[in-house]
Amino acid sequence: MSLIPILLLVDDAIAILVVTMIGLGFHQMDAVLWDRLPFTFVPFYGVWVLAAAALRLYSPARAGDWRQLWRVAPAAIVAALPAAALRSWWLGAPLVPVFVLVMGLAVAAGLLTSRGLYILSSGRLCR
Repeated sequence: MSLIPILLLVDDAIAILVVTMIGLGFHQMDAVLWDRLPFTFVPFYGVWVLAAAALRLYSPARAGDWRQLWRVAPAAIVAALPAAALRSWWLGAPLVPVFVLVMGLAVAAGLLTSRGLYILSSGRLCR
């Protein structure tokens, strides 16, 4: 395994972690942030990695090409439903459709930002 997919895995984890922490912060859950964090982060990151791998978003050629950046958003939004379902099952709580939509869009925005920064930093914007 080359260094690029490992960097992207770490980058994606940071992006989803930041989105999760911001979301928990909006609900004034700072006091229990570390207790609730895994219930959202783990399913969303796990399902995202599976979706991204299936769509070859960890391929160095696709990851570094700005013309392929659009693939990140639909993959994140599609991954949101199974991730939220897994989270609901894990918490023993009902699946809330608004949460699926908001978290899917937020994760997509976070991943688009991080992948865009990756492309800029790799110097492949002009290709």
